[in-house]
Amino acid sequence: MGDSENDARPATGLSGWLADVAGAAALLTILPTPSRWQEGAEWPRAMRTLPIVGLLVGLLAAGVLWLSLLAGAPAVFAALVALLAGVVLSGALHEDGLADMADAMGGRTRPRRLEILRDVHAGTFAILALLFAIAFQAAALAALLQTGSLRTVTALVAAHVLSRAAMVMLAHRLPPARKEGMGHSVARPGIGAVGQAGIIATLTAFLPLMFSLGPVKALKAMLVAIVAAGGMEWLARKYFGGQTGDILGATEVVTRTLVLVALAIMVAQGG
Repeated sequence: MGDSENDARPATGLSGWLADVAGAAALLTILPTPSRWQEGAEWPRAMRTLPIVGLLVGLLAAGVLWLSLLAGAPAVFAALVALLAGVVLSGALHEDGLADMADAMGGRTRPRRLEILRDVHAGTFAILALLFAIAFQAAALAALLQTGSLRTVTALVAAHVLSRAAMVMLAHRLPPARKEGMGHSVARPGIGAVGQAGIIATLTAFLPLMFSLGPVKALKAMLVAIVAAGGMEWLARKYFGGQTGDILGATEVVTRTLVLVALAIMVAQGG
């Protein structure tokens, strides 16, 4: 009985970090994560590792971008293939959240909006939201590619990291909108988890952006992510009364899109 009790306890230290990363990757990606790697993972503590999951997805998507460019693909095609890789790696989980939230915003009452979030059918708002999100991201990446592939890769990875950090911020600041579902099951991360996620985002997004684009653009990208998270928090609080898994997923896509667009504009204006 003692052994089973010990097995059920959350892992700590480095083992806890590795278990949390595996648990978060298993939930939010299609990356292979054997169950033994996840032993000792704990929610909501594991949300501190979402920027690391974003880093993994971003690096793999950036690798696809590099390969596409090496193969001689045009900038727009390479951008779309890289975006497709990110969608596939995350199982389209976040895009599904954006689609559901876009449709639900058309509901007249809060209960109706929460009901629409559960609907598996995609309406007009869902389709338009996905089309514009992908179009804006592809246009931003294609524009960045005109200024250098290294800048583009750094921006893509940073956008994936910052968008996952935004999810942690939103999950901390908002209660679950209902008493079941992913938003409720993972619970609200504490301020410690938010701080750890922020440190990871600084090391893996802000610093690379600072070296490739300069400190001002890097700081502005961080601010864009914070503002995007704040805007999604306002929408979620006003229209849904809290967060759900779909809303957290939508936050990731919206933040990633805005960060990429902002970086593309800043690079175009400042060289």
